[in-house]
Amino acid sequence: MSFLCRRSSHAPRSIAALIGLTLVVACSLVSAGTTSSTVVTADAWRIEGIETLPPAEIERQLPNANPLNYFLYAARLFKNGENDKAVFWYHAGELRFKFMLLAHPSPPDAGQALFESMQATVGRPISIYAGSDTKKWADQINAVLQWDASTPNGFTSKADYRRQWEDARAWLVAVRDQIATHADEIQKQRAQQGIGQVGVKNGVYIEEHRGNARGLASA
Repeated sequence: MSFLCRRSSHAPRSIAALIGLTLVVACSLVSAGTTSSTVVTADAWRIEGIETLPPAEIERQLPNANPLNYFLYAARLFKNGENDKAVFWYHAGELRFKFMLLAHPSPPDAGQALFESMQATVGRPISIYAGSDTKKWADQINAVLQWDASTPNGFTSKADYRRQWEDARAWLVAVRDQIATHADEIQKQRAQQGIGQVGVKNGVYIEEHRGNARGLASA
C-alpha cells in the first residue's frame, strides 16, 4: 500500500477552484443534508467567510456544515503552517464526507469522484507531512474518532443513519490501522524519495526530494 503519492504534472489553481468545478455535485450533496430546506445556490455549501473567520468560529460551525468545508479549512491551516491541525481537520472531513456518501449514495459515482479529488489535492500534501511521524499520525486519527463520537453531526444524522455512521468510522479505523501496520514501509518510501521539508513557503507548496526543494503548487 503506497501512502506517498506520485507528484502530479500540474497542480490545481486552488482548492476552492477545484470545488468550483464540481458545484453540481456539491449542490446535490448539500440537498441531501438533514438541515437543508432551501433552494441550493452555487455557494450554499460553503461557510461564509471560511477564508478569514477566526478558527474558533469556523470550528463552531463545522459540525453542522457540508463536509466540503472541512477540506477548505484543512487547506487553509496547512497553507498557514498549522500542519498538525490541518491533519486533524482533514481526517475529520474525510470521515464526515464518507459518512455522508454512505447515508446518501445517489449519485454515487459523482460523490465518490469529488471525495477522491479532495484526497488527491487537499489530502496529498497533508498526508505526506503526516507520514514523517506515523505514531503521531495514528494518534491524530484516534483524536478525530473521539471528536466525532462526542460531537453532534447536524448535516447527516447519526441516529437516522446509525449503520452508515459506524461503517464510516470503521473505514477510518482501517486507514489508521494501515498506517500503523505499514509504518516501516512509509518511512522506507520517504527515504527512497528523499522527502525532507513539507509545507507551504511564500504561498508555494514545497516538498524536498533528495535534498532539492521543489515548488509544486501555488497555495
